[in-house]
Amino acid sequence: MIGDCRTEEDIPHTVACRALGVSTAWFCKWRRRPENPTKREVRRAALTRGIKELFEASGGTYGSPRITLDLWAEGRQVSRNTVAEITAEHGRYGRKPKKRRSLTAPATGGTVNQAQAEELVKEVLLDIVPDADLTETDAQADLRQELELDSMDFLTLVERLSARAGCRIDEDDYPRMATLAGSASLLAERT
Repeated sequence: MIGDCRTEEDIPHTVACRALGVSTAWFCKWRRRPENPTKREVRRAALTRGIKELFEASGGTYGSPRITLDLWAEGRQVSRNTVAEITAEHGRYGRKPKKRRSLTAPATGGTVNQAQAEELVKEVLLDIVPDADLTETDAQADLRQELELDSMDFLTLVERLSARAGCRIDEDDYPRMATLAGSASLLAERT
């Protein structure tokens, strides 16, 4: 196009380069390029075809890291960055794998009702305070006062319940965790 400006329109190539936002040095280099592609260009074209084939064979799910591994398995010497660059140039982005969602709580094996949640809270409390008599503990009583739990014991209770029930217990939930009934109802809701 720039070369045609000189022959057809009598516009100097420096003016055409400036109008198109191309450096004059690049144009001169391009004009002096060999008629046949260089070895590097041939290798790059073959690599691009290989990447395209692997991408399409995967159904469009492989990204550049997986394609790089497959190319290495074929015995090709190629850089991860080169594969990433070529896949990005051609808009070939692999799909992110779907995050597996578990429908059951990992520690309990399923949803927990209020009675099961209360038993779980009692088990964890007995681990923390082994000599506690939970049979006479009021479900609405403050566990900290009733069982004389300090702040570290309470945090241990929260952490163990979270781990055993397989649910997240945030700081905002701590007031609700103050009683046996509140802890059990929170676990029953979350699992």
